[in-house]
Amino acid sequence: LCTTTPPLAAAIGLMDTETDCNGNLGRDIVNMTISTGVIDDHVPALNRGIRAIDLIDIRFGEGAEPFGGHWHTHEDTPDKVSAQSLQDVGSLVELGLRSNAWIFDFQAIEENQDQIDETEAEESDSSSQEQ
Repeated sequence: LCTTTPPLAAAIGLMDTETDCNGNLGRDIVNMTISTGVIDDHVPALNRGIRAIDLIDIRFGEGAEPFGGHWHTHEDTPDKVSAQSLQDVGSLVELGLRSNAWIFDFQAIEENQDQIDETEAEESDSSSQEQ
């Protein structure tokens, strides 16, 4: 997801560092530079071998900090649902599904996991050396 989602998000204007397919600067919706692990409703499905993608607006509300709002509290009620957030996530999911961006060959990934881990480690090392 970390490699397939940003180009999709950029194309539909959901990344403020990129221009969309119409040349307009995107909005700060998808930010893959910050990795936040979330234990949420998708975990039981994953634990049963059902593949799942979980896209959460963790900064809901004007100026909200990540997880600083109503998410998974007693105040997490229908009146807090954002039509704009649903539109943004829905557009991203639709594009991902229509383009098969999230269809992976999991057998090939498992067979090549050592090589994948080595490549990711090398990329991480080169990234930290650049800073």
